[in-house]
Amino acid sequence: MLKNMLTIRNILLAGLLVVLQSCGSSSDKESYTISADKTSLTFSAVAQEKSTQSLKVDVEFSGDGLLVGFSPDSTPLSWIKFRTENVTQNSATVYIELVDSELYRPNLYETKIRLSTGAIEGTDINLVHHDIDVSILIAQTVSFKTIAGKTNVPSQTTTLINSTDDTWEASTTAAWLTPVLTQDTETKTLTLTSTADVSSFSSLDVYQTEITLKNTVTNEEFVIPVELGLDNTYLFANQPHVALVSTPNSNITETIISISNNAEKVINWTATTTADWLTLTPLAGGNALKISADTSKVTENETSLADISIESNTTNEAITDVVSVSLFHSTTLTEKQDIALNSDLINANAIATSPSQPLVYVGVNNEIKVFNIYTGELLNTLIASPEGTQVAQFVMHPQGTYLLAQATETTTSDDETSTVTHRYKINLADNTLNEIEDWTIVATPDRIVRLSGRYFVLTSAFEFADENLKQLYFNVADAFDPTKIVVAELSNSIFAIDNSDTNLSQIKRFKVEVNDYTKEKVATSLTHTYHPTNLPDEEPIIDLAVTNDEKNLYLVSKTSEWLSFDGTNFTDNGLLAKEETVLRADQATETIVNEDITSSEDNIVTHSVYLNSLNQPHYIRTIKVPNTSPTLYETHINTYSTQQQLMASISASNNTQLFNVSPVDISFSLSAQHIIANDKTRNNVTFNLAPFIPDTLEVTFNVPLSNPQDEQFIVNLGNIDSEWQALRNEDWIAVSKETEKPSELIITLVDYNTLGSGIYHDEIIIYDVANLASATIKVVLNVE
Repeated sequence: MLKNMLTIRNILLAGLLVVLQSCGSSSDKESYTISADKTSLTFSAVAQEKSTQSLKVDVEFSGDGLLVGFSPDSTPLSWIKFRTENVTQNSATVYIELVDSELYRPNLYETKIRLSTGAIEGTDINLVHHDIDVSILIAQTVSFKTIAGKTNVPSQTTTLINSTDDTWEASTTAAWLTPVLTQDTETKTLTLTSTADVSSFSSLDVYQTEITLKNTVTNEEFVIPVELGLDNTYLFANQPHVALVSTPNSNITETIISISNNAEKVINWTATTTADWLTLTPLAGGNALKISADTSKVTENETSLADISIESNTTNEAITDVVSVSLFHSTTLTEKQDIALNSDLINANAIATSPSQPLVYVGVNNEIKVFNIYTGELLNTLIASPEGTQVAQFVMHPQGTYLLAQATETTTSDDETSTVTHRYKINLADNTLNEIEDWTIVATPDRIVRLSGRYFVLTSAFEFADENLKQLYFNVADAFDPTKIVVAELSNSIFAIDNSDTNLSQIKRFKVEVNDYTKEKVATSLTHTYHPTNLPDEEPIIDLAVTNDEKNLYLVSKTSEWLSFDGTNFTDNGLLAKEETVLRADQATETIVNEDITSSEDNIVTHSVYLNSLNQPHYIRTIKVPNTSPTLYETHINTYSTQQQLMASISASNNTQLFNVSPVDISFSLSAQHIIANDKTRNNVTFNLAPFIPDTLEVTFNVPLSNPQDEQFIVNLGNIDSEWQALRNEDWIAVSKETEKPSELIITLVDYNTLGSGIYHDEIIIYDVANLASATIKVVLNVE
């Protein structure tokens, strides 16, 4: 009998539910007894923290052994562990512990443990029981994250399931904390609203206390931890790095950055630098700085580097921000460069551009190759990972200080195959590589983000980590598998595509809070879930980009490409304008072929969208070229202005791509002055000047019919090769090139007197032959 009892006990200890029915007693059966010093147990655990709580129950019994398990009328919890000690013939000590409770969502859980003894002889069962009610509160720490000087601290709300009709009350001993508990008997929920008063706090620190929840019927008490972090004030610029360039056909030697702080208050600051080639000019209003470079004070054909310190005028008022600056100065034209890697295939997700140097890093097998963007020269080759592996998953620091990468190594021993993931941090100042040990992230690093002046690694699973890939925060409550994650750093918000429901693709917005003192240095809360109004329910959102101020979102979907957001509501603005013509250079005749296209799903397929540092969206589209046999397909990068106007288009293919396949990935470097296109079909990396941007996209002539006279309008085409060409349809305008300034287009109005009064329209299409880029300028003629 004892052997049978021990077998059942072992099954119960493994966490399986065994239904035990009491048969009572009769005159021909022995009478058994069982008792314990507990009838109820209460656990309090903290969400995402491993519990060490162990509760003891002393048991006395008369029977052939002791069974421990869950009562048949309760909910078994697999993360409750039973352990027995001091077992004798009629007594034992039972320990109940929580296992992996940190993996479970915050809530109030209830179950019932059954202790049984008696005898089992074949099918004859004679057992008696003692039940213990178990209540477990897995509590999310109530965390207030605020900044010194802020008096308005948002209240925190905690919702728990209360399966019974028992009443509850909340209390605390902290004078600065007010908990208010409401109970909904219909929904079986408890809502705890906690409010903090920080007026008495002055020191930057974390202040901790507790809220006690008490069941007024059973007198059970649970503890919810509370913390309030009074954070540092940080000054920070809207750009961690500024890239300037000066060449004959690309000249950006001046820019303006904005200065703000996480306390959202006025802080007087001073900007300083040790670089004599930089001039710093604070602008009126106190929130912007103009940065100007003097190219006469730097060495030609080199990249000059400097730092700018943004420091508070009041000592210890705010933590200083450092903005890095680079200036590339050359007397040589910067032209398109192609890097053909021949038989060496580029690893997947293994291209990264430096924000501070004209460099691109390419992963080939277990090596990282470093190329100069301007010359295409191979500068360095780093052995990154073990032989036979592929180094990949490149993530560049926003200031270009280091690069993250990883490689998976597969080994076979004794017919067993095992894999090891190696993660690396490459110091780009000296190209030294260090393997990161003891990382704790669960997913692959996706990007490095700066929030409230601090840097974090964000993974593809929407978890935050430090630069050594130790997990800092993982939002278990709102966890999902995001298709794409994008960050609006100036507003401390994150947007993600959620395609988990194939019938309803959604965009989720999370607000991010950062604090140096609280247990979680960074935390997120879901604020919005939005499905574009123009998008049918079954259609997916393929890609997403968002401006730094979160006011504009750019999508890839069949019906919605531009959303505006005011901080509260989204507006679906539908599709953006597409190209109306495809321009191709006929090398035999040295002329331009201009083909009209129809903007339809059959002719234009959109694959992805990217934002450069100027918040200009760039869409990758495959275009079916009309009137070609065999049919040609071109991949174009369409550049739009911040007002969503189609500004320019650059061809990124050789007319041999497959339809409906995205042939390129792109990234930007040097203040959006270069596009790095990874042509996956040809295994080629192209360093291309960013599409030239005309200073206007529409020209209007208002002329009298009675007194006709020639008029001119000059359009600066910006960053364009000197051999550009222009096409126009109507004879009442002429186009020419300024001789001394080849980047200027002259539009001349001619012979319009034959038209009569009215409004007339034409388009001038500019084609940059060298860079396979084009732009369209609309011309309006108003004859009165």
